[in-house]
Amino acid sequence: MIDLKSVSSKRLLTAALIVAACLSSVSCIDQELVDSIDHIQIDRAMDFSALRDGSYEGTVDKQLVVAQVRVTVSAGRVESIDILRHSHGPGKKRGAYELPARVVAAQSLDVDWVSGATGSSKVMLKAIEEALRAGL
Repeated sequence: MIDLKSVSSKRLLTAALIVAACLSSVSCIDQELVDSIDHIQIDRAMDFSALRDGSYEGTVDKQLVVAQVRVTVSAGRVESIDILRHSHGPGKKRGAYELPARVVAAQSLDVDWVSGATGSSKVMLKAIEEALRAGL
């Protein structure tokens, strides 16, 4: 005779182990993505006065956070930064939407992160830096 309680318990335990293994691997992947954002280095000393006139695009895609920008330069000054694409993970997290205005106002990449959006800020600044490098 088959003990249904024992079979159900074994199936439940197997299912729980499979779910735990899946969550563990997802957690590891997410940590790698977070680490890739944490290790972004920004050239905060970039000399904007050396920039050539024109419009330049930069994109940084770290899967969890993506930023694509267009930077317009005139007479060695950043005139505008348009966000072409910005995604910052699941949920209603704050993005770094105000960061381009800070860069324009400061004429520098040496600006504060957006509070509550550090990862988004790093990716956005790196995208702006990539665009500016095209203008050097």
